[in-house]
Amino acid sequence: MVEDVRTGPLSMVLKDESRVNLQSNCVVVESRLSNGEVEEAYVTGEGSAFQGNFSRLVVFSKVLGLPMDGYEEEILGFSENLEPGIKRKTGESMKLWIISWNVRGINVGNKRSMIKSLIRLYSANLVCLQETKVQQITTKRVGSLGVGRCLDWGAMDARGQAGGIVVFWDKWVLELHEMEVGAFSVSCRFTNCEGSFVWMFSGVYGPILIEEREDFWAKLGAIRGLWRDPWCIGGDFNVVRFLAERGGCLRMSVTMRCFSEVIDELGIKDLTLSGCEYTWCGGLNNNSTSRLDCFLVSDDWEDQFSGLVQKILPNPTSDHAPILLDRGGIINGKFPFRFENMWLKEEGFKDLISLKQDLKVWREVFGNVSTKKLEALEWLGQWDAKERERALTVEEFEEKRRAVDGFKKWPRLEEILWR
Repeated sequence: MVEDVRTGPLSMVLKDESRVNLQSNCVVVESRLSNGEVEEAYVTGEGSAFQGNFSRLVVFSKVLGLPMDGYEEEILGFSENLEPGIKRKTGESMKLWIISWNVRGINVGNKRSMIKSLIRLYSANLVCLQETKVQQITTKRVGSLGVGRCLDWGAMDARGQAGGIVVFWDKWVLELHEMEVGAFSVSCRFTNCEGSFVWMFSGVYGPILIEEREDFWAKLGAIRGLWRDPWCIGGDFNVVRFLAERGGCLRMSVTMRCFSEVIDELGIKDLTLSGCEYTWCGGLNNNSTSRLDCFLVSDDWEDQFSGLVQKILPNPTSDHAPILLDRGGIINGKFPFRFENMWLKEEGFKDLISLKQDLKVWREVFGNVSTKKLEALEWLGQWDAKERERALTVEEFEEKRRAVDGFKKWPRLEEILWR
């Protein structure tokens, strides 16, 4: 028997009541014998590489109840593929992704599913939605929009059936210290869980009425006076700064000049927008275009998050495009293959299971939800870009409608996958 061995950070009780412990210098496998006694096996090795690899092999074999002989390379490869996600959740390689989106209402279940699906696809850990059109947000409603079970949130209620903001975030990534809810914004003071960086985020929905804009600017100034931390602001400002940000605009207005002055006074700046000039498309035949949505950041906030890019995302369910503030690359491509429960819902699957060669084809066509969803969203994004350049023809509008329908089926199937 080995003495003075401390229980490691990972301890699992299996169905057969045996236990797997990972020590810093060994792997401990405990098995409960028929007489009630506990038998312990300790496996040690020289060098961190040996210990790490052997730990993976022993745990994999014990948890699944399968032999590892002859499959060592496959098991280690599978384990290594999982590590980036595990490290991210434990804060070792956290990346910050923020999505701002005027969704034009969250009362319809199918629409919430599409919003959630897009948030999951881009791995957003802080989200600001404008125009919720909900007078009283609930935790259940936020859960139907956000991804994961560790969400926290704050909201500004809608006025009747108009306006409203909800901001929600992953508590594994951000810790909330203070929150201020105003007439046009929800502002939060956070610390990144992976470090000690304290910063501010304000999610805004700017007023449509000109007479309310002075109050809007004043309230943003009040937030800056309350907290002096690095600042990021995201949302629909309902105003543009430059002629190029509104289709067909020929002269500067007082409101446009005032917006630029406020940005200078608050010590924030607009980041370059990637993807398209405009974030909103509406009016008769969608002939009106503007850049109403954006992120504004202070220099000291940008200094903490190198490589910031502000991107327009494809828009499956609003006249405003989602905006992604990204400080790291989005992982595209295929994910490990596995059998999906949702396949049973797809017409024709039961006829295919008897044909092994057809299953290979099925996997290529339908085998990966995230990849297929991304492809559908990219197709939709191409039509979004065309529509912001010019009015679509009848035939093109029908093609865009089919692109929207092509994306809509994936959130429904994805819900089955994540059950």
